[in-house]
Amino acid sequence: MHGLWQRMFHRRAWLSCLLSLSCLVVADELSTSPRLESDMCLERGCMALVQMRDADGWWGNVRDTSYVLIALDMVGFEGNLEPLRPVYENARKRIRTELEAGTFRTTPDLAAAIRALSRAPHERAFLRKQGALLAKMDFSTCSPLELLEIADALFLTDSWRIDNAGERLLQALAKADGVPALACNAMKGIQNLPVIPPAQIPPETWVWYARARLCVPKSDETRWRDPLVVHLLESQAQDGAWGTHDRLRATASAIAAIVHARQ
Repeated sequence: MHGLWQRMFHRRAWLSCLLSLSCLVVADELSTSPRLESDMCLERGCMALVQMRDADGWWGNVRDTSYVLIALDMVGFEGNLEPLRPVYENARKRIRTELEAGTFRTTPDLAAAIRALSRAPHERAFLRKQGALLAKMDFSTCSPLELLEIADALFLTDSWRIDNAGERLLQALAKADGVPALACNAMKGIQNLPVIPPAQIPPETWVWYARARLCVPKSDETRWRDPLVVHLLESQAQDGAWGTHDRLRATASAIAAIVHARQ
């Protein structure tokens, strides 16, 4: 279970950027034209995210800000996105300062701060201390989506085994359904995961669906990769965002899901 969970959540397109999964494969199925289309889609999505920030350069709260920073870093800051780098760096520095000051006292907020900073190798020692604190906190009242974020933070800081945090988290997540349940089964090493039609997946969980699917055999990938990417390309709004209710979370989730699906 531990090894498969690390494949899903520890290496990510996110240790070169919140840390890629060891089971990622290069997908040659996407031709040059769709690849270019998805590049443009990602660029527009990143621009839309930056437009959603508050006047102080924040995105409402640390959880939403962490999703934005992860998405921006996964895409990178080349070409037209280079001007976004200072926005990213300033928000990241603020999270680092507040984390060091002990501002983030709830379990979801602490997990979010850890995830937002986890791409920087020089932060590992500091984040491991934060992960040890996180592992000792109570998960019982957290939502399924918060539990996935916490699980991610625990693995990023090698804290899964502290105070039996991993088992406690899986027990809490076992009550979930939909994509969180799928992710929970992937953590447990279950290979026969159902394919969910992309249109039926809540937008904020697109990224978690992609990450869970990456833990199944390569022979299964054509059943989910192309349908997910096509759905995301087709459902992007003209302003570059996704979703109708929580557009910020939906947009960040879509960007990360596309990056995962096409690697």
